[in-house]
Amino acid sequence: MARTNPDAPKHRGITFFVIEMDQAGVEPRPLVQMTGDAEFNEVFLTDAVVPAGNVIGEVNNGWAVTLRLLTYERTSLVPESEAGIQFALDHREPAGRYASGELNDGTQGFMPKASVAWKALVDLLGVSRRGDDPVVRQQMARIYSWYEIARFTGLRSAARAAAGALPGPEASLGKLASVRLMRVYRDLALELLGPHGMLTGGATPFAGMFQQIALSVPGMSIAGGTDEIQRNIIGERVLGLPGEPRVDKDMPFSRAPR
Repeated sequence: MARTNPDAPKHRGITFFVIEMDQAGVEPRPLVQMTGDAEFNEVFLTDAVVPAGNVIGEVNNGWAVTLRLLTYERTSLVPESEAGIQFALDHREPAGRYASGELNDGTQGFMPKASVAWKALVDLLGVSRRGDDPVVRQQMARIYSWYEIARFTGLRSAARAAAGALPGPEASLGKLASVRLMRVYRDLALELLGPHGMLTGGATPFAGMFQQIALSVPGMSIAGGTDEIQRNIIGERVLGLPGEPRVDKDMPFSRAPR
């Protein structure tokens, strides 16, 4: 556990802070997903020290900071977003070499941008020779339409951020739209691949990109808050529906029933 001040008041809420990860007493353990990547860690703290100046926001009001960060994470899941840096960079290299893609920052194996994924799907359609199938053509049209809907919703979030406003409910709408899009994309891609869809690795068609996407899609419905949470946010904050009963909302966690 992190060391605490014995004279500090008893727990009354959540406090948000940042911590030096390379200090003694901080042990991250990678969590390997079914994609083979380890995008997340479980972190164990043993007598780790957090300076008081590392608190973000107000003491006992960290949940507000967490909610704001979750909103930004939902915004980052829009179709044209970058996967972000995924492993330690060599600081001796110019940043421009990473930004240009000359050096790998770990994003190559992750979900591609929607424009890249759409072009790959069009190429796969040509290889599969099913471009005349009316059902497949309908699915292609649906995917493109939903991609545009998700992209425009993402632009609304970007416009709010550019104006200095906090992300609004459109972040939840965009996140749901993106997940819906990728589920349909995954299903059609695997259908067009046929038996090859069961294979992974660089020797598979399109270097295994579609299989990687298929394995990544379930995680998208969890990242930034599950689909169910997004629907609750939209229902309560946009549609004005009554919220779910929360008997412990104003109660310290130590007193919440378990």
